[in-house]
Amino acid sequence: MTTHGTFKKSGIPILPHGFRGLWGNAWFADFDHGSDGNGDTPARSYKYLDTLLTDKIGRDDVVYIRPRDADSDGGDPQYYTAYTTANSIIAQGKEGITLVGTHPGSLAANGKAGHMAHRTYIGGHASAAASTPILQIRAPYATIENLAFRHTNGSTTITSGGCVKVHGGVGNSYEAFGTTFANCLFRFAEGADDMAGIYNIDSWYMDVIACYFYRCECGIAMYGSNSTCRGLNVWDSVFQGVANERACDINIMGSSSTYINVFDSKFGLDPTDTGPSGAGYYIYISSGTGVNIAGNYFADADAAGDVSIGDAIDGANYDGGGFIA
Repeated sequence: MTTHGTFKKSGIPILPHGFRGLWGNAWFADFDHGSDGNGDTPARSYKYLDTLLTDKIGRDDVVYIRPRDADSDGGDPQYYTAYTTANSIIAQGKEGITLVGTHPGSLAANGKAGHMAHRTYIGGHASAAASTPILQIRAPYATIENLAFRHTNGSTTITSGGCVKVHGGVGNSYEAFGTTFANCLFRFAEGADDMAGIYNIDSWYMDVIACYFYRCECGIAMYGSNSTCRGLNVWDSVFQGVANERACDINIMGSSSTYINVFDSKFGLDPTDTGPSGAGYYIYISSGTGVNIAGNYFADADAAGDVSIGDAIDGANYDGGGFIA
């Protein structure tokens, strides 16, 4: 063991989370105490996450991201900013990358959505366009854990692309596939059709586990064509906001969507009927089969009218005092 609590040969720290791979290299980001250079130990951390992703990472690598120092003046937690206006990108060809906030959120959460995820906030460059996502995922099998994402450019509006954009592409332009989000927080995704806390375009199979969506006009949006909106699994998550600021929590806009599963999640407030396509629904699926929505709680006492899907709702779901069948 080293003095930093890592294995001497591998550099993999002993940290309480459960999604880490074992074959790639470990890298470290620390905005307050790092400087762009090595990044191979906590003592030689990178400052900027976006440059670390560009300069260092390869297949199956893990990036451990230290929380910012606490703001002694109070207010929102400090957040990572990007070095370039492109913000952070997991590039095509970099398969199996894991980004994890290094605090005991997943262990302490025990299935509670977004617990302590706010300790490690990821933002964007102050001059980045509101259409630039905080993080773009263009490679398969990325895992994002214990992280919070907020607006990109100092405002509360993201006009397109979402906080995180998962881009599978058309014609192999990008290759996101099989993305996992666990114990993450998404804030202030307010804008048009092509935005969300998580905005997925043409990428199959995505797991969203114990995540918290706050004041997102759309929480999760999947757009695509040729049956490319498929394989979404959401469980143990919370979709919450304030009046007139949530238009649709889960919005699946693609032809022949299938394999959509939403389990054991909580939906607060009645979504507003203005905003993006599918507005006014907790869950909107424009064309879907193989849909399973079960064990969820909806705050609206007439939530059945706020769920629109391609086939019947499966299992027992709850509204303000009864079941939705």
